[in-house]
Amino acid sequence: MKYGAALRQNSIPAWAHREILSSNSISTSLTSQTNVDYDDVKHYIKENTTAGNGNSISIPGAGDVRGKELEDNLYGILQQQHQRITLFVRSKTGEIERRLGECSSSTQSRSRQLTTTDHLRKQTTLLSSKPAVNGRIPAKRLEKYGRLEADILK
Repeated sequence: MKYGAALRQNSIPAWAHREILSSNSISTSLTSQTNVDYDDVKHYIKENTTAGNGNSISIPGAGDVRGKELEDNLYGILQQQHQRITLFVRSKTGEIERRLGECSSSTQSRSRQLTTTDHLRKQTTLLSSKPAVNGRIPAKRLEKYGRLEADILK
C-alpha cells in the first residue's frame, strides 16, 4: 500500500476535516490537521523537480542553486507541518488532562459525601440506640438530633 493511501486510511476521521480559505470561497479539505499534508508536500516536490514546466535542469558539476532553494523551502514547509502537529498534540494532551482533573475532583467530592453520610448514619444509630429515661428524651440528645438534622439538610 502506498504511503499517502495508508496515511489517509489510518487517520481518525473525526480529526481529518479542516477548512481552507481560498481566494473566493471556503472549501473543506480532507487533509488532516494531525498528520503531515502528504499530498501537498508530494505535489510541491513533484512540481519543483520535474523537468519542463519552466524548471531548469542542473548541469553536472555546476553549483545547484535551484536545488538548495528547493531544499530550504521544503525544510520550511516540513517545519510548519511539524509545528501544526505539535500544536494539535498539545491541545489534545491539555483536553485529556482537564478531563482527568474533572474526574479526580468529582471522585474526591463523592468520597467526601460518602464519608459524611456514613458519619451521620453512625451518629443517628448511636442516638437512637440509647433508651429514653421515663419516656422523655433528654435535652442533650435533642440538641444532638437538631445538629444532625441541620447537617443532613446542608
